[in-house]
Amino acid sequence: MSDAIQRDELELDVVFVGAGPAGLAGAIHLADLVAGHNRAVEAGGEGTRLEPSIAVIEKAAEPGSHSLSGAVMDPRGLDALIPGWREAGCPVESPVTDDALYYLTRGGSIRFPFTPPSMRNHGNFVVSLQQVVRWLSAQAEQRGVDVFSGFPAVALLTEGDTITGVRTGDKGIDKQGRRRPNFEPGVDIKAKVTVLAEGTRGNLTKQLV
Repeated sequence: MSDAIQRDELELDVVFVGAGPAGLAGAIHLADLVAGHNRAVEAGGEGTRLEPSIAVIEKAAEPGSHSLSGAVMDPRGLDALIPGWREAGCPVESPVTDDALYYLTRGGSIRFPFTPPSMRNHGNFVVSLQQVVRWLSAQAEQRGVDVFSGFPAVALLTEGDTITGVRTGDKGIDKQGRRRPNFEPGVDIKAKVTVLAEGTRGNLTKQLV
């Protein structure tokens, strides 16, 4: 993919598109795998140290800004990803202490005598997803992952049938698509691996599919 605009290029090993729970969790897990490999090498294991460049790009001004706020979180994912997340200060509002299912009528409600298993939340936590995403972003950065906010990915970069990265959106464009005096071209982010974690309505995912 090419155009007539001169664009800066950023070379990375892995780029995750979308700093939501999935993209940040993926970057954190990858960084932890690399750290575990390096510890094994330093202890006399086989292989060589790895120092990959890993980044997450996010269209919002900061991670979490585009995340729906209220959620009930099953902690099993975080237990596997960051076993000490409770001690590390992950922001949770409250554990779920009671479940109830109601049928709403025009003038009131009727409580069901039982709650179906799929709707039971005992053991889960009430959270602000926005705050959890911000915390995950900080956890990723502590592991050496670069988190770039304000960089919407607008196109896939390809060479033949191979995805080679993404292009971020141009800035300084008016509603008619004309360049303003403050026009700034987007950046071509070249990566050996591109992970799309944009959510259910991701533009690049729809392009690819």
